[in-house]
Amino acid sequence: MKKTIFRSKVFQLTVFLSSIALLFVGSFLYKNVYRKQQIENQQAEFDRFLDALFLDELASDPFSLHFLIKDMSAYGVHTTTPVLTPYNSSMEEEHREQLLAQRKKLISFPFEKLSIEQQQTYECLLFLLDNGIALSEYSDLSNPVSPQSGVQQQLPFLLSEYRFDSHADMENYLALLDSVYAYFESLCTVMQKRLAPNTIPTVAIETAAQQCNSFLSTPPEENILLISFSERLSGLEYLDEVEVAIYEMKNRYRVETEILPAYQQLYDTLSAYAPSSAASDSSGLSSYRGGQEYYTLLAQKASSSDLTVPEMKALLEQYYHTALTHMKALTKQNPDLPQQALTAIRPDGTSLYSAVASDTPGDVLRFLQQNSLRLLPALGKAGELHVTLKATSPCLQEMSAPAMYLLSPLDAYLEHTVYLNPAYSGSNSYTTIAHETFPGHLTARVCFLSGNPHPVRALTDFIGWDEGWASLAELYAYGFLMHPSSTSETNATVEFLCAYEIASLCLYGLSDIGIHYDGWSRQDTLAFWLEHGMDEETADKLWQLVVSEPTYYLPYSMGLVQMLELRKFSSSYMGDSFTESLFCSALLSLGPMPYPLCEKYLLQVLQP
Repeated sequence: MKKTIFRSKVFQLTVFLSSIALLFVGSFLYKNVYRKQQIENQQAEFDRFLDALFLDELASDPFSLHFLIKDMSAYGVHTTTPVLTPYNSSMEEEHREQLLAQRKKLISFPFEKLSIEQQQTYECLLFLLDNGIALSEYSDLSNPVSPQSGVQQQLPFLLSEYRFDSHADMENYLALLDSVYAYFESLCTVMQKRLAPNTIPTVAIETAAQQCNSFLSTPPEENILLISFSERLSGLEYLDEVEVAIYEMKNRYRVETEILPAYQQLYDTLSAYAPSSAASDSSGLSSYRGGQEYYTLLAQKASSSDLTVPEMKALLEQYYHTALTHMKALTKQNPDLPQQALTAIRPDGTSLYSAVASDTPGDVLRFLQQNSLRLLPALGKAGELHVTLKATSPCLQEMSAPAMYLLSPLDAYLEHTVYLNPAYSGSNSYTTIAHETFPGHLTARVCFLSGNPHPVRALTDFIGWDEGWASLAELYAYGFLMHPSSTSETNATVEFLCAYEIASLCLYGLSDIGIHYDGWSRQDTLAFWLEHGMDEETADKLWQLVVSEPTYYLPYSMGLVQMLELRKFSSSYMGDSFTESLFCSALLSLGPMPYPLCEKYLLQVLQP
């Protein structure tokens, strides 16, 4: 139509009204497109932040990087020679400044514009950063040579598992050994400063010294760093016999000139420590200035929660009394039940483990895997799993746990290694293997990583969630022994064992809190456990462990009761549609995170 400058009033009005309508629609569409683009930009920027954070964390610890990733090029990681960086006076302050900078960058992102998965990662990181920043104020109370997690205990094991995928790995390993002495030398300097004010219990120092001496006194033919090195080289196709001999010679030289002298130096430093008469060995952290505050932060980290210590104590007491009441009710029906549970015999005389082909670790593993597939069908969709069971080296048995699951690499999460310690009679037990493999740690890692989360989530440390799930997995493993055709009476043994497990862990957790927060003395601790049926020698060993390793039991005890709280919460929310499989699948899909976040995000995952 030919345009004119004259139009009827009606036409002009119609065009005007249409223009207003188009203006509103256009404005609305523009704002939507702009808002969508803005959100996408924010989410992309957040992913770039996570990528950078992931790479920065790996670059700062190339030793751990080797265990976390097999194909580094796939993650854009530029490898550097892994060395142990010696301590220096500014290291702790630099670490604090780094945490503060990371937190500042994190909270600069608009939370509401992130995707659900990004929001989960955001809140997980914020929890860890806040806890880490607060803990940095109490570095003088930490103990880098604690008996369970200290470098003198962990290093031989980690070195023995270092992969040799190429010649470069071999050279990197030797360079790593070259850095050990200087690292231990700086560690000794730190320990001399920490020991002077008597802020580390004497028993912890003595135990660490004994561990060093045990490693030093091990004959060469039993030294894990020599044995494991030869074993790893024997299966490498890219090395000929001459190269193998040369590398073994190089490794032995470094063990003799770097590793053993390093342990000797640390042993001498710890052995020379003479506690003053003012040194308090009768209580835990609460006896030191700021000790209760420090323990609170440690407890929140260890339990993956934001509860106060009194709230943790109340929750443990609640679950203890509930479990004890259930055990008493079962025993009232069958007075022989405690003895039957101890011997793993059902009231009808059948063996509790009759469903398992044998008591060998391999058969137990297969039985647990088959039953875990029914509990978590997603486990079967992840791919073919390869699980290697190994015995802990003789030179590490006295200083290692009954069992240990070695985290699988991010890009090889179907390959797993589990160590069972022959020094412990229960290391091959049914529940120990369940805790480490199916449906425990191994299962949790496979189910989470098969969902392809951002790799930075694999770096987050939520031990309370990890050990809480593995402890709950033991209860599910007991449940695998209950057959649908069984009567309630024959299943009473399983019910009793589950209640006993909960009650025991609660008591361990209460001891931990009692020693380090409430100020229990050695005698207080012995009295507590004698009252609950433990002999004096065992109770004293428990005191030595807990006073040397604050929050040692909280990941298990608080982790378990919070998992049971989540299960109760999910059951109440879902009502008749609740199943154990739905709950476990939803929980493991979220992955490790603080328990308050689990409750928040479970609601979204469990929505029908």
